[in-house]
Amino acid sequence: MQRQKQKATQQLQVESPPTTPSHAELHEPHTSLTQYSAGRKLDRRYRSKLYRQVQKLNTELAEATKKAERYKKRYQRLLASTTRSKDLVISPRKATNKMLVGCRVSRHVKRSLLCYNNSLIRSIRAKYSGTQVKKRMLRDLFVNQLLRKYKSKTEISKKMGFEYRQGNLQDGQFDTLAVT
Repeated sequence: MQRQKQKATQQLQVESPPTTPSHAELHEPHTSLTQYSAGRKLDRRYRSKLYRQVQKLNTELAEATKKAERYKKRYQRLLASTTRSKDLVISPRKATNKMLVGCRVSRHVKRSLLCYNNSLIRSIRAKYSGTQVKKRMLRDLFVNQLLRKYKSKTEISKKMGFEYRQGNLQDGQFDTLAVT
């Protein structure tokens, strides 16, 4: 009978799992305090490295955003200036000042001669622009002896927007301004 008891206990020991440790054994402090502190030190190093990396990326992002804003504003100003220059026509006074850059002329001369000239040309161009009939009327208006005498046909053709063509005077044809 003793033999049977021994065999039964041996089989139980072989087949049964090991006993679970007690509550006190589970919460045993670290046997090596140096391992714990070394692990914490590595963790702190890693976290500080990540923090520095995040800070560096944030500064790079701020610089890139600032640069992008600068170029965006530059592009918008350029776009606005080109559309403005297409839409707006230079005023007669600005045209006069542009012609007289570097020249000293009295205000009276500026106003009476040049500004009047530019405004007159502007109003004539505006009135006669459009259909071919109106352009022909303008051309006929400026083909005369006085303009030929003072050799200002080409200047008038440039200002009015017509191409100057010289006809054959021997055949009885007059100089003409072509409608463009």
